[in-house]
Amino acid sequence: MTETAPVRIALWGYGQFGKRTAESMKRYWGGAFAVTKIYDQEKRERDPWWGIEVSDPGDISGDYHAGAFEKVMVCINASDARDLVKKSLDGIGIPWFFPGNKEDIVPAAQLEQYEEDQLSVREEGYSLFCLKNMRGAKSDHDVWGLIHLFDEEGRIPEESVRRFLSWEPDRTLMIPFRLKHAIPERVKLEGAYCALADLYTGNYWHFTFQCADRVAMLEDAGYQGKYIIAGTGSNLALMHLLGVGDDRIIKAADLENHKVYEFEKLVLLSFARNNNGYSPEALARVVKKVKKQLVRREDAPKKLYVKRVGMRKLIRGDEIAEKLGFEIFVPEEHSVKEQMEAFYNADIVLTPHGANSTNCIYMREGSVFAEVFSSAWENIINRRMCETLGIHYLSETGEPVPQSRNQYGVVADYTVSEEKLNSLVKNAEELLCLKK
Repeated sequence: MTETAPVRIALWGYGQFGKRTAESMKRYWGGAFAVTKIYDQEKRERDPWWGIEVSDPGDISGDYHAGAFEKVMVCINASDARDLVKKSLDGIGIPWFFPGNKEDIVPAAQLEQYEEDQLSVREEGYSLFCLKNMRGAKSDHDVWGLIHLFDEEGRIPEESVRRFLSWEPDRTLMIPFRLKHAIPERVKLEGAYCALADLYTGNYWHFTFQCADRVAMLEDAGYQGKYIIAGTGSNLALMHLLGVGDDRIIKAADLENHKVYEFEKLVLLSFARNNNGYSPEALARVVKKVKKQLVRREDAPKKLYVKRVGMRKLIRGDEIAEKLGFEIFVPEEHSVKEQMEAFYNADIVLTPHGANSTNCIYMREGSVFAEVFSSAWENIINRRMCETLGIHYLSETGEPVPQSRNQYGVVADYTVSEEKLNSLVKNAEELLCLKK
């Protein structure tokens, strides 16, 4: 068999993602690619894997036309910044690429299965696969330890990436593990594993809506294997409430980059009935299970304003809420179970949208959840779950503060007028038949 010469490539981006990618290209791809140039806007240092000084992107056109490389791999995590770089390269006629192609992504049913397995989930819209000869590796770009799955031929189960294909295909195709000639260190994992370290699941809201239904169904089906999750405190607390002990939890952050983990058995539970990525009915059963562990307290606040302290804050929200008789609640000062119980005991909860709004699903039937958004970022999933659970849902929209706005406005703080909040609360009280 004739060996082909490695493709000479440049990497654009030398942050954490770019540094890991430089190492990945050496460890995973063998002789398929040779990194000959690295570019970054800010950092100027020598890459230890390829022995290359990091250059200014302003040199990229001249280097390309001088034959220094054939194409560019864009190693930038943020999608907006990545898109700008791709457009810039298109504008000057330099090809960019991601190592992989859509033919590598196949339905899990086409991968090798365990022929006999007692595990069974019978739930509309969900498909359960027990796969043999599967591998996993940590993503170069996800800080919480996203796990990418592939078989010995480099094929990726479609169900593990399905939700990303429509809106960010390059995120899927840049994975450096889809290699038929990978040569990194391999680690065998005996027994059954379910990898739930998915994109964004280091966030409590995302973990609840992307993973909790699967955990509950697998536990009900008698699954006794281990789970790989983004091991944040909130995620661990939810796993414990679902009956999963620490001895069955692997924190994705504890796995090592640039190692391939070989699963004896990989359990993959996928939902494909709608575009939400979860079943409201299945998540409602999770809520029922958790609610049985919450304590009802008559002395708990009935009107609760949940203050957001990170990005996307509602400016003056707590000040206005106090005027309207709400008690201010800061989630970071309480355990996850205490947060759930605060929502569970309240008649009205008012909050900016965010991870702090997740616990609306644990409110009592007939209570009112009032959520506020920036006009640049709205989401209807909490509404859908409240409707499923018999919780009244109200919302209001405000405008981003320009000084805190990024390109898409998603991380911007915002304001909602006092008049709008007054009206929102009045509507909530009317739903409860409360009189001032």
